[in-house]
Amino acid sequence: CTGIDISMRLTSILIYNHFISKESNEIEILMMFYHREMAYNHLDDNYSLNGEFELVICMVLIYMKSFHKVLQLIDDVEHLYKTTESKKSNLNYRILQCYKLSAQHSLGMEMTKTQIEFLKSCKSEILASKNYFLQIYYHSFLSSVQFSEGNRVQVERHFNSAMEICDEANYRLCSLGILKKMVIYYNEWGEKTKESICLSEERDILRDVSSIFDMETLFV
Repeated sequence: CTGIDISMRLTSILIYNHFISKESNEIEILMMFYHREMAYNHLDDNYSLNGEFELVICMVLIYMKSFHKVLQLIDDVEHLYKTTESKKSNLNYRILQCYKLSAQHSLGMEMTKTQIEFLKSCKSEILASKNYFLQIYYHSFLSSVQFSEGNRVQVERHFNSAMEICDEANYRLCSLGILKKMVIYYNEWGEKTKESICLSEERDILRDVSSIFDMETLFV
């Protein structure tokens, strides 16, 4: 097993426990798999530490809104990637810092201008990851940050960037989540026309997704 193999297995268990069995033993499973991953990485130089394990886990924990666990995991491992000369490790370290800031922001912690500038500077690393979900989440998160800063232009810029990626990847449910967020923002700003457009697009997606689901059900 490589770190990425173990992380995929772990995330499957976390998602199952969270949405299906409703158990709350994520921390115990997390520590077990984390120490296993460390052991496997030291067995073979080909599986060197690069942060991929944490990246996969953090994405799922963010999805589960387990923000404290994100902070716990990153605080526990970030020293392993700070001093490495590996380009892959440096790239993943910067992405992990984005996850950390996202978790802190979601927990109500205020962000400094320096932290916001750091987030903006990570765009090339996010794109280099070639991960559509991460790219969509990155722009969605920055739209939230800019909303709290009162910067409407930047909110809409990141909103449009996230929607473009959703369209390219055909991630309709991601589009739905972003539209729901923009409905709240436009309502807050008193932009009734734009709010209505988002609501209309939201209804269209729900209708399409429902139809697709019905068709898939027929073939199962």
